[in-house]
Amino acid sequence: MLTLSIGIITRNRYHDLIRCVTSIENSIDHCITNGGGLSIGELVISNDGSEITVKDIRYTWKVIEGPKKGIGANRNNIIDNINGEYILITDDDMEFPVDFIKKSLEKLLTVNRNIVLTGRLKDTEGYITPTEPDFWGYRRIPIDISQQPRGFSDPVTWFPVNCFSKCRFDDSVTYGPTEMDFSYQLRFNGYEITYMPELWAIHWGENRTSVTLNKAHMEFSRIYYTLRRYHSWERSTLNLLLFRILELPRLTVALTRKMGLKGILLAFHAFVKANVQFERGKHSMERELEDTSSHSII
Repeated sequence: MLTLSIGIITRNRYHDLIRCVTSIENSIDHCITNGGGLSIGELVISNDGSEITVKDIRYTWKVIEGPKKGIGANRNNIIDNINGEYILITDDDMEFPVDFIKKSLEKLLTVNRNIVLTGRLKDTEGYITPTEPDFWGYRRIPIDISQQPRGFSDPVTWFPVNCFSKCRFDDSVTYGPTEMDFSYQLRFNGYEITYMPELWAIHWGENRTSVTLNKAHMEFSRIYYTLRRYHSWERSTLNLLLFRILELPRLTVALTRKMGLKGILLAFHAFVKANVQFERGKHSMERELEDTSSHSII
């Protein structure tokens, strides 16, 4: 018997949310009916948008008000309101196949509690393998070729609840690849990521934000997370120095080719903002790391 909790983060996508909830409930029913040995801890919806009322559902979902500070803070809001042994934190624009939870449970029952289990996404173009970042922080390296994966797919990943005493999503990022930083926190604290390609779910997401605004958020978060990665998790002074010297001219050239003058401004703004945010939080991170007597959970 294993106790699983599930959290959904949502923001003004009610119909997407109901589709996601329904698919999860169907998957829970399938697992219970087929003798999966499942115990449900908490089912939580963290709402970062306008007020919602969840109707026509079979299980009791706790709807909590989101912090309205972005994706990282909303995920942490889920973490603070769950119990159990493993938790899935997913997005409202996901739809899960009926056997998702049964497959998850069967695998989780065979692994140690330092294992993070991740799957893959499926969209209109096919399956998407999780990736880990290259030197520049772009997620280009498929984790299925890695011996020690440093990446996962956020909406289809099961976390051991005990990891949240040491690992948190970064509240300063409102939009972007939260998993990029979190995966390095996990590795740093002794957790391992296991990739199970048979575990997948459909991502129906359609970005309704402007391309320019999304690009600005994504470049900021990529630069910021890469600075944290080299400074705090990999402890590579050389890579941190090289990245800080080379990134601004590289990004400026790349975005100018795509966007003209607007690209120059976007590159400068993202680089400066990321460095300011990094410096602002660097010393507090150093104190937290010094307080950690051991990096192993075993």
